[in-house]
Amino acid sequence: VDGKFYVLDVVTSDDGIVELVKINEGHNAKAFTSCAAYAPDGGSVALGAADNVVYLYSVTGATPYELYAVFDKHEGPIASLDFCSDSKFLRACATTGQLLACQ
Repeated sequence: VDGKFYVLDVVTSDDGIVELVKINEGHNAKAFTSCAAYAPDGGSVALGAADNVVYLYSVTGATPYELYAVFDKHEGPIASLDFCSDSKFLRACATTGQLLACQ
């Protein structure tokens, strides 16, 4: 798998039909995306990948879903992500059990 990701939205038409619509896509990871987490403030999304890297994207602004940071200190594939309640810190855990945080 190539590391591509899609951002989808649920859209309901006037006649009540519900569809998933692609609103964005990206491709920065070198391996598949294994987990994702939106920041509580809605300003960013983190994607953890099997290439041992966390990719951070801005959600709002002139270019939505633009990569703005890479966190590459893990020694194994990313298994889970968690933002703190004020969105200032991100915790990431690898499949090796290694837990790291970034600001």
